[in-house]
Formats: sequence, structure tokens, C-alpha cells
Amino acid sequence: MRRKFNDALPKNAPKNNKALIGLMFCKRLFILEDKFKELTSEDRL
Repeated sequence: MRRKFNDALPKNAPKNNKALIGLMFCKRLFILEDKFKELTSEDRL
């Protein structure tokens, strides 16, 4: 999914570009996943 946003991103895209917004959202999700990976299942709740 992240690749599709990256492919849709034009060079020098403005900050309000939908593809850029989607790409940044995916990056935030991956960062959260990495943080959650370290937690126990009880801590995730």
C-alpha cells in the first residue's frame, strides 16, 4: 500500500498533496507498529 502512495507522489509535491498525506500516515503507522512490537500483549491493551 505504501508503494502506491509513493508511486502517486509527484516530484516537488505540495504539503497538502493526498499521496504525501497517505505516505506520511503509513510511516506513522509503521512507527507505532515498531513500538507495539516491544510491548507484551497485556501492555497493548
